[in-house]
Amino acid sequence: MNLKQIQIRAFIDKKTLEPFCLESRSHLLRGSFFKQHSVSIKRDDQLSFSVSGSKLRKYASLLPQIQTSHVTLIGSAFSNHLVSLIPLLLEKGVDYSIFLLETKSKVQGNFYLLKELSINHELIFVPRSSWHQVEQLACNYTQNLNRSSLIIPEGAFMKESLRGALTLCEDIFRDTNPNHIFMDSGSGFQAISTLLGCSYIERCVTFHIVIMAGTKEEFESKLQALKTLLEKSLGDTIDNICDYKLYYPSVLKSFGSTSRTLFKFIKEFYRDEGILLDPIYSSKLFIEAQTILKKELFDGHSLIIHSGGGLTLLGFPDMFKEAED
Repeated sequence: MNLKQIQIRAFIDKKTLEPFCLESRSHLLRGSFFKQHSVSIKRDDQLSFSVSGSKLRKYASLLPQIQTSHVTLIGSAFSNHLVSLIPLLLEKGVDYSIFLLETKSKVQGNFYLLKELSINHELIFVPRSSWHQVEQLACNYTQNLNRSSLIIPEGAFMKESLRGALTLCEDIFRDTNPNHIFMDSGSGFQAISTLLGCSYIERCVTFHIVIMAGTKEEFESKLQALKTLLEKSLGDTIDNICDYKLYYPSVLKSFGSTSRTLFKFIKEFYRDEGILLDPIYSSKLFIEAQTILKKELFDGHSLIIHSGGGLTLLGFPDMFKEAED
């Protein structure tokens, strides 16, 4: 273990994290989808069912730092973040209100679950035209409450989530040594934290990040902001960032969009590998990884991070039926 690994472990300080299991295993994919390549999957989906995989890592450091009895949540109707965090808030006895991006989509997937979770809580729909100022709207809202409220932005993109998110960059190399890492990106927090963490501990690996929401330009801006925050927190600099490439989904580019073809892929992957993917993040990541690996001649071994999302499937009760030929 080098000095930088010791420093980042001291920063994470697992004794101060919520006592979740934050070690997931990796194993080879042996089915037909990646048979021409050396590819493993990291099973962050097995960290939790009710909390979407890798998001449990962020919440491990966020939850102990919630000092209010109420939080104001921000997210979209298809957010894995919201349906993952809310059950933990209920467990902790923390009340919540939700600022949700207005949508015309039918009530299915995470939107269905959020409707259920918001029945006894205030749900405020924000028009897309006003979404750029949603954090200010949330701030104005909390100022009119008769109690203090912590605002938790989309994807829990906040300094309180950083130490937990960094556990992934440590955990990856516990049982595998990949040359390429494939990840999905919603708010970008987990992907960026992992990229920066691996860069700091000087792991020579190339990241392939599929942007499910937002733009490449927004990702780059967030990368610089989080790099500054991490360097300040560590009291050290990240001299070189690992090689990384950004992609958009080649199909169903609109966040939360689904199709019969997508459900068919999920069904076929389940038959082939015995692994369930969700239609918002992981299925699109695996489709893109398959496409990239077919086009590129990568040396070495690839690892795909399965970030979870199994709970989402409850909102698509007829998913496999829709995928039938």
